[in-house]
Amino acid sequence: MYYQQLLFWTFVLVAIIGGGRYSFDYWLTRRSARTAAGSHPRHAVVVAASALTLFLLQPAAAQPAYPLPTITLTDWQPLLHADWHGTLTYRDYRNQQLVALATQLDATQTAPQELLLRYTYREPDGRTVAGTDHLRVLADGTRIEWDGLLMHLHHKQLLPDHTLQLVLVGEGQDDNRPATIRRTVLLTAQRYSVRKEVRFAKDTTFLLRHEYQLQC
Repeated sequence: MYYQQLLFWTFVLVAIIGGGRYSFDYWLTRRSARTAAGSHPRHAVVVAASALTLFLLQPAAAQPAYPLPTITLTDWQPLLHADWHGTLTYRDYRNQQLVALATQLDATQTAPQELLLRYTYREPDGRTVAGTDHLRVLADGTRIEWDGLLMHLHHKQLLPDHTLQLVLVGEGQDDNRPATIRRTVLLTAQRYSVRKEVRFAKDTTFLLRHEYQLQC
């Protein structure tokens, strides 16, 4: 858009003051153009027109092309009104195998922009293990703090089947190594899934760390 504006105002500038010494009419009238009386006013016009062009272009360049997507706690409201159950599939870094656990989720709102997600996992040996996720939506709506990790809202979309899709990206650690962490959330009144992927330093692709698949 800005490139087209630049061309437009350039043409306006040329139309107002002409092409100067590079124009054909300059060579036809070069004798009169060499006089002091004719040169200085022309230079003043060039300076004024150039300043006007920059003034007109600057506000346009400062305006965003479209508003950034934002997230609010309202987007997470379906989690608060149901009992969720399903599975957690996670990668065991000891052998790189994927392990699936039966999982239950209970979500509560602990502050105006904060959620506490309480998980209950059933281990393969029958033991029950508890875990939590703490989510806090920041005031600007473009970031969320997920268990202390600051994540930026990279993508937000309402899919044709009315599923809310969120993609969050942040820089943190996984397996005690620096990594880029990406979470993809899909949420409806009956379905909730979170896919966590990590990309370690010097890697070019994301690796599945874990994925929740829950329903009510």
